[in-house]
This record gives sequence, C-alpha cells and structure tokens, in this order.
Amino acid sequence: IGDDALIAIGRGCSLQLLNVSGCHQIGDIGVTAIAKGCPELVSLDIS
Repeated sequence: IGDDALIAIGRGCSLQLLNVSGCHQIGDIGVTAIAKGCPELVSLDIS
C-alpha cells in the first residue's frame, strides 16, 4: 500500500481505525489525505 491507495481510501470514508504498519511506501501525501478525508479517524498506525 502506498500514497495512491491512501488517497483513494481518504475520499470521504468513515474509518475510525487504520493500521498500515509495515507499509514503507507511505509518505506525507498519503497520511495527509487520510487525515483530511477521514474525519472520524481516531487511530492511525503507520509504524
């Protein structure tokens, strides 16, 4: 999973939890898309 997948997920989703630990292709763009597009998100694991 990379930034493109997170951008797609972040398009108006209602996720509360997301664990993408171990996905080393995630960057600031993907994390920002999730943060902006998932207002109900309370936990994001990107370790």
